[in-house]
Amino acid sequence: MDLTKILMWAALVAAAMFAVHAYNDHQQQIGYDRHVNEQMKLDKAKAETQRLREIALQKDKDDAEQKFQEQTARANSERDAAIAANRVLNGTIKSLNARVATAPIEAVRKYATTCGAVLSACTAEYQAVGADAQGHANDSLKLQNSWPTK
Repeated sequence: MDLTKILMWAALVAAAMFAVHAYNDHQQQIGYDRHVNEQMKLDKAKAETQRLREIALQKDKDDAEQKFQEQTARANSERDAAIAANRVLNGTIKSLNARVATAPIEAVRKYATTCGAVLSACTAEYQAVGADAQGHANDSLKLQNSWPTK
């Protein structure tokens, strides 16, 4: 009988140890599953944040591209207007040069004075345009040099 009781106690202790071990494994699995779920949520949140960031960057790029296209169209329009104005001016100059040869001396003097005034105004405008262009070039270089390279 003693041997039977010892074997029963041993079986009972083994069953208890197995139950404790199984319970411990179950608790660890619960913790692991919780960690996996939390990691999946974090990964989803990171992916969503990345997706939103990519959308914002794409929108910024598209806006910049559209602005560039508008600026290019505006510059082309201004160029075409300048070319048309140049054609008219060239025609006017040819006409005036043809009439100078037969014009009275007083008219030629007024014409020369007017041409000098127009030339002075044009020179001042070219200088202003040049100063503005240099300012834009300096701004562009400053931005290029300060833009992060990494």
